Order: sequence, then structure tokens, then C-alpha cells
Amino acid sequence: MTSASHGKCKFSTLSSTEGWQKKPCAPSTSVQAQQEGSAAMSKLAGYVGDISKSMTETTALPPSFALLISSQSQCPPSALAQATDIVHQLPDLSQNNKLDFLDYILHNEHEAEMYIYMHDVDLRAGFLDRRLKEIHRGRGDMSVDL
Repeated sequence: MTSASHGKCKFSTLSSTEGWQKKPCAPSTSVQAQQEGSAAMSKLAGYVGDISKSMTETTALPPSFALLISSQSQCPPSALAQATDIVHQLPDLSQNNKLDFLDYILHNEHEAEMYIYMHDVDLRAGFLDRRLKEIHRGRGDMSVDL
């Protein structure tokens, strides 16, 4: 029995009547990586197909249902975002005081919640004035520019 190398697979000769027999070889590391990558890409393509199919089904709903679904998926603005919007709209408040108050509620979110739930304009103005005085007193700045 003799063996001869041909490429990466070995062939053996048993006798002249049996001829050449090819021994199976394991795929190389790079071939295995390509096969695994191909399998992963196929799986990923299936997931993307499933997602796009579900999105298509959602858009195929009657407009009233599609509106209901889209409105439920939107989150309401945070207390900080609402307070920022309210403070931004105050025409008589200086830019520095707006920034001071917004910086304060950024670090004290419960204060932002209190501020947005005060629906009385005078109560909100008093709350803002009090907080600005506290902020300026903490910095040693006694002049409050409202």
C-alpha cells in the first residue's frame, strides 16, 4: 500500500484492481469560517424578512388602527422637556435666569415635575422666583435679575 499527496487530500493505492480512492478531508479553517458566516447571514436575512413582513402588516391596517398604534408607541415628553419648553416661553425672564433655572431642574427632576404641574401662572412665577433666589444665594450672588 502506497500513498501519494495530491493537493490537500491524500490518495491511496491499494492494488491495481481497486484503483485510486479519495479520502475525505475536513474543510480548512477559512472555508469553515465562510460557511459559518454564510449561515449567519442567511439567518440574519430571515430575521430582516420577518421584521419587514410585520411592518408591512402593520401599515396594511385601516388608517384608524394605524393611527392608534402609532400614537401609543410615542412616549410623552419628560418633565424636564416640558419645563424647558415652559421656561423658554417666558418673555420677561433673562437668558441667564432661564439657564440657571434649567440647570437647577436638570439636577433636581422632582422640581421640574412640580413646576410643570403648577397650572396657575402666579404660583409658577412665585416658585421660579423662589428657586432663582436660592440658586443665586448659594452662589453668593444677591442680585436676582428677573
